[in-house]
Amino acid sequence: MCTKIFSCSMRAFCKFVMPKPMFSYNRQLSSMTTKSRQIEEQKVKINGIDINYAKVGTGDHPVLLLPGALAVQTKRTGLLPHLITNSILSCFDTAAIYWFQSLGYKPLLYLLRNRGTTPHKLAASTLSRTIWTDFKPQIENLDADKLVIVAWDPPGYGKSRPPDKMFPDDFFQRDAVLAHDLMKTLGYKKFSLIGWSDGGITSLLLASTYPESIWKMVVTGANAYIHPDEMKLYEKVRSIDTWSEKMRTPMIKAYGEDYFRKTWSDWIDAMHKLYEKRNGDVCKQVLPKIRCPTLIVYGAKDMMVLPEHSEYLKQNIANSKLHIFEKGAHNLHLRYADEFNKLVTDFLLEKSKI
Repeated sequence: MCTKIFSCSMRAFCKFVMPKPMFSYNRQLSSMTTKSRQIEEQKVKINGIDINYAKVGTGDHPVLLLPGALAVQTKRTGLLPHLITNSILSCFDTAAIYWFQSLGYKPLLYLLRNRGTTPHKLAASTLSRTIWTDFKPQIENLDADKLVIVAWDPPGYGKSRPPDKMFPDDFFQRDAVLAHDLMKTLGYKKFSLIGWSDGGITSLLLASTYPESIWKMVVTGANAYIHPDEMKLYEKVRSIDTWSEKMRTPMIKAYGEDYFRKTWSDWIDAMHKLYEKRNGDVCKQVLPKIRCPTLIVYGAKDMMVLPEHSEYLKQNIANSKLHIFEKGAHNLHLRYADEFNKLVTDFLLEKSKI
């Protein structure tokens, strides 16, 4: 009798207390309910490529989120430990840290292990930088009643594989065209942009190529050109053998060593080509073509993007303004998500121009 009562009690406990699975899949569509909102994630064919995207919201202002370059996610937070520290330097060994110091930077090594926590386990099924590693706080917390939030995996990243990531000379422009065509395919004639890092560059190109399609734009951690010191950084960390074991091992588990090594090296080669063929010009020439109100967000402690980039964008994009997070690093929209989300929402929904 006691056993029967215990068994029934446990079933009741599991029914009402244990969480239900977050995802339910069919062949093309997955959905996730989080924080009282329904998020759909699926693929659509754009210019012959299967592009993965997530969408949430019922508002009348569509916003496309454009992610950056390589990373993977963890089961516990959706983010690698280095993405929620103050510095990229947690990714690399001592030699890279000394190199940063030689450029005059002060490394801010605030690692998770200093908080007494243990490293998170990797969700090995997730490849490359994804919708969820780059924009989880925005997808879950931006105003879904006033906005329609669309986040995409560029070709070769996240679930937009195959194809594997390729870096032709025009890969930023190619991604800009695909992102534009994705939104048109989804039925949005005009929309806004939020781009981070490489996604910020793609946003700048998209806004300059299709000015009639863009309401407003937010870019964070973006640059219009490559500085010589940045090229030195890229070369310093080209070999993943110089990376810390903490950073390298999860990446290899997610990608496979050969694919990860090749893709990372190919990205650096692409930066070299842009630097050599165009004198570092990534999108400088197109900035005057941008007509939409633009918010440039920069972290004062960003070690991936030099401070001069944000000022250059401000000076060369008409109808733009600059907001600096004094304590923010390259991942400020993740570390200071609430403040960033409010800033972005106020900007997107305000009726007056800058």
